[in-house]
Amino acid sequence: MDTVSQISQAIDRVTVDFFTGSYRFSASVIVNKYSLINVLRDKTTNHLNLADVYISPIDKPSDMIGPYPRGAIAKDEISFILLPRVLERVGQERLQNQKQLEVPVFITLPFFEIQGLSQWRKGDQDVKKLLLTDTQKFIPILQAKAQHTYLPTVNFQSSIILVNQLKVELLCIDDA
Repeated sequence: MDTVSQISQAIDRVTVDFFTGSYRFSASVIVNKYSLINVLRDKTTNHLNLADVYISPIDKPSDMIGPYPRGAIAKDEISFILLPRVLERVGQERLQNQKQLEVPVFITLPFFEIQGLSQWRKGDQDVKKLLLTDTQKFIPILQAKAQHTYLPTVNFQSSIILVNQLKVELLCIDDA
């Protein structure tokens, strides 16, 4: 494969970790020169095309099966997405440029709890509004920690985790 093809392939794919209540999927998302957020927001499809898929049960994250060359995941079944370091920096710069307040949050999902910081507009901390907003299907949480509800030793940390708005059972903010 020549260098141009390798660069093109790298631009067309973003590698992330997807979490559901039962599994962790490490895979490359086929983004076709769009951002991951745009692909997640795309209303014309309910699935994401994946490549190089590795699968592990949530209670045994080091027991990986795969790789499978191709796959698809239903967007609605994703609880949260752990972003890699390269994307973390890009996402944080974009978020920090909006000059919003960073507010501590606690979120419950099926089988997971997430703690971290969410960005809010000054003077607008209506929790319900965030969950009702149709444009933001995945909520970015900064300096995030995800912990399995029944298996507390199963936890993951990242500078940015994207939480599926549809999976949120409870979202609390701290006014601190």
